[in-house]
Amino acid sequence: MLEDLTALRQAEAAHREAEARLRATIQAMAEGLVVQNPAGGVLEWNPAACAILGVAPGQMPALTALGPEEGCLREDGSPLPPEEHPDRVSRLTGKPVRDVVMASRDRRFQI
Repeated sequence: MLEDLTALRQAEAAHREAEARLRATIQAMAEGLVVQNPAGGVLEWNPAACAILGVAPGQMPALTALGPEEGCLREDGSPLPPEEHPDRVSRLTGKPVRDVVMASRDRRFQI
C-alpha cells in the first residue's frame, strides 16, 4: 500500500517553523515568563524571568514557587502569605491572576 505523505510532511515542517518563531518571541520578550507544572515546578522560562527573579538560567529548574522564606512581600512591604501567591491562586482556581504587585527583599515586580 502506498500513501502520499507530502501533505503530512509539509504540515510538520510548518508546525516546526511556527514553534521556532514562538520560542524566539518568548526569548526576546521584556516580560518574564515562567511555566510551571501543577506542583509548582519550573518547566520553561525566558531570560527576562531570570533577570526579574535574579536567578541564573541553570538554577531555574530547581525552583518552585517563591514563598515567604524567599522574602516575597506585598507592595506595602508586608509578607505575602503562600495562599495569596499568584501562581498558587492560579493553580487552585484555574484562572489567570493579574495586577498583583509583589516584591522580594531587593526587587519589585508586577504580575
